[in-house]
Amino acid sequence: MKKIEKMLVNAILDAIDNSEGKFVIDAEDDVLVEIEGSYKINGCYEPYGAMFLNKRWVTNSASVKIEKVTAYDGEYEVEAYIDIEAIETEVERNL
Repeated sequence: MKKIEKMLVNAILDAIDNSEGKFVIDAEDDVLVEIEGSYKINGCYEPYGAMFLNKRWVTNSASVKIEKVTAYDGEYEVEAYIDIEAIETEVERNL
């Protein structure tokens, strides 16, 4: 995974704050890359630990969809050479 793709994964993870929504984030390496997308998370809190007094979040399913990618080199729009599927998969894996 390229550095810019890792930056985008981390930015998406930081933008997710509830079980369903949209995100618009950007990251810059050699070019500025802006992505728009949506996510949906299904999960619940499960008890664990001594006498089950603590709770932790368990994700049952997660879906991340990148819907638009735009890249800029200075003022000009350029082709974005990123692996969208790898980014979506990595975000889902980390939820």
